[in-house]
Amino acid sequence: MKEHKVVKSGLQQRRKERIVLIAAELFLQNGIEEIKMTDIADAAEIGVASLYRYFGTKTAIAIEVGVLLWRDLQKLFDGCFDSEEYETLSGLEQISRQLGFLRAIYSKQPRFMAFLDDFDRLLLSEKPFPESLSEYEQSIVDIHEVFKSSCEKGVSDGSIRAGLDYEGIYRSLTHSIIALSQKFIRGEILPGDDFSHAEQELRQLEDMALYYLRGN
Repeated sequence: MKEHKVVKSGLQQRRKERIVLIAAELFLQNGIEEIKMTDIADAAEIGVASLYRYFGTKTAIAIEVGVLLWRDLQKLFDGCFDSEEYETLSGLEQISRQLGFLRAIYSKQPRFMAFLDDFDRLLLSEKPFPESLSEYEQSIVDIHEVFKSSCEKGVSDGSIRAGLDYEGIYRSLTHSIIALSQKFIRGEILPGDDFSHAEQELRQLEDMALYYLRGN
């Protein structure tokens, strides 16, 4: 009987993982708000009652999708900041490399950036319990420690000036890059908007940050 329960539990977990994958594709293609529980159930070829039994709410599914997408994104960063070539760079050059990878998320993963925008709006609307977001929060790609290490190296090698609020700079930069990327992805709204040079604008944001950090 115990073995039977273990097998059943494993089967249910695989079914849930399959549903999350299907939901991820639907959310990425159409946006979270546009997708209903019935859409996910139909795509997964299960009854909507079973879907509610597995997850409870669409918000719970979106949280699991967020965990999945962040973990997939982590693969882009694996090995980027621990190679021998990277270690030869100055602290400022390392930060330039880090900012380039953050910008690459916009150019290579625009649907993911749009998902994050949708997801933030969902959380503001639904206000799930904080404990339900713990796994999601842990899955977020955070290069804060890498950035901090490069700032310390830069101060030591003279490429970065001392006495700055490096943690505050990191938060400002990452928030700005993400917010600007999401604005570009949402598309032009006002008649005067022109996003044809979106990536160049992101590069200019990086250049301003690097200029501010640069040692004397």
